Amino acid sequence: MDNLIRTLSGLTGKILYSAPLIIFGLFHFLNAKGMAGMVPLPFGIFWVYITGVALVVGGLVIITDYKRLGPMAAFLTGVMIAIFAVTIHLPAVLAAVDEGARVPHLVSFLKDVAIAGAALITAGSYRH
Repeated sequence: MDNLIRTLSGLTGKILYSAPLIIFGLFHFLNAKGMAGMVPLPFGIFWVYITGVALVVGGLVIITDYKRLGPMAAFLTGVMIAIFAVTIHLPAVLAAVDEGARVPHLVSFLKDVAIAGAALITAGSYRH
C-alpha cells in the first residue's frame, strides 16, 4: 500500500507541480515585453525568453523523466526560481515605500521560495 501511495502521489505531485511551470513558461512568451522590465540584467527580453524555455522544458522533463533527467531538471528549476526570488522579488520587497506596496512583492517572493522548495523536494523524490 505504501508503494502505491508513493507512486500515485509522486506522479500526481509531479504533474501538479510541472503544469504551472509550463504555463508560467508560456506566459514568458505571451508577455515577454512586459516581463523584460523586471529582469535585472542587460537584454532583459532575451532572458525572459530563455527562462520561458527553461520553465517549459523543465516542466516537461520533470513529468516525463526524459532520459532520467527528471531530478536534474527539478533541481535546476528550483535553483532558477530561487534566483528569481532573490534577484527580482526580494529587492522589490526591500525597496517598497509602504506596506501596501510591499505586500504584492512579498507574496511573489514567498511564492517563488515555496516553488523552489517544492522543486528540490521533487528532485529528491525520483526512484531510479
